[in-house]
Amino acid sequence: MRLNIDCVRDVMLWAEANSDLRHPAIYIDTVLSKSLAEAYEEVPPPIPPPQFELLTRYDNDEIVYHIKYCIRAGLLDEFASPDGYSIGVSDLTPSGHAFLESIRYPVVYEKVKKVLNMLGVKSLEAAMQASSLVITNLIKSAIG
Repeated sequence: MRLNIDCVRDVMLWAEANSDLRHPAIYIDTVLSKSLAEAYEEVPPPIPPPQFELLTRYDNDEIVYHIKYCIRAGLLDEFASPDGYSIGVSDLTPSGHAFLESIRYPVVYEKVKKVLNMLGVKSLEAAMQASSLVITNLIKSAIG
């Protein structure tokens, strides 16, 4: 699967908004939960409301891939899921917070995407570098 930087950003925003000190953000893999429910002749678990917004923008497999990618990339801390069909995120890592802050606001994020598109580069590392440079240039222009 190809990396979708928009999905990375949305996953990071979802994780931040839906986790706190005592409650992880839980994403139910709808495909896996349905398969397991059918195999055991059970009803699939309900989808948490915060997950609906992600599912209106991306398909389930793309979201699962990008959540796992963000965990492996050190942007999110995983929370062990006991059920086997959901992914838990306990929090953003310090690197995850720094990256999200650099792409949180649409005006900055659109400039980052413009740079990435001009260069034809879609990697997380390039997005991190581009966001840092965009912010540096915005700071310079604000200072005068």
